[in-house]
Amino acid sequence: MLPAMTRHVFFLISALIVCSPPINAEEQTGRLVFELKPYTSDFELRRAEVRAGEELGLEWGFLPEQPNQLLVSGIPYFNWHVPNLKNRSSYGTQQEVELRAGDYTLSCLWITPSVGFTAGGLLRKSAFVNVDVLHFTIKAGDTTVLEARTQLHKTNVALQKIIFRDIVVTVVDHGSSVAEAAINARTEKSVPWADYAGPLKLP
Repeated sequence: MLPAMTRHVFFLISALIVCSPPINAEEQTGRLVFELKPYTSDFELRRAEVRAGEELGLEWGFLPEQPNQLLVSGIPYFNWHVPNLKNRSSYGTQQEVELRAGDYTLSCLWITPSVGFTAGGLLRKSAFVNVDVLHFTIKAGDTTVLEARTQLHKTNVALQKIIFRDIVVTVVDHGSSVAEAAINARTEKSVPWADYAGPLKLP
């Protein structure tokens, strides 16, 4: 019988193997670089706002049930059916992941500037999802770059000044832009998170 500590390590490694989507040696893979550019602002930032901006970032990742769907989120994970994404990028940084070669889509979970008494009430009123707002391809042995650029704005909500972000993501292939989308813009195609019943939402 394995010692207690050895058994715990073995079970942990086994769980990681089960939970991580395997990439077989025969499968062709490529690389995705997610680059979050330093943000810009259309107003002069006060010192506290600069610190707040430095703490902002984007959460992103691939759900196990949707391996070809990249989800970007501006809503921190605290349940209410919001996925707990694996990656978090800070401004001015980039991260690289290895993916199976193939076609991918990007969806965005966001929230409009508003105020609420509870997190659930705020999400119910203001959260939305843009489904398949951007398409990109991972090529075998090659690198695809997603460049995310953020513009900060201010708006008045319930007598409070709230900073909000416009985020544009560009697909870059060998230095050339091949596709671009304002991923968190609320449009007539946006689906309220309270009404959304697709695979991006946890049960």
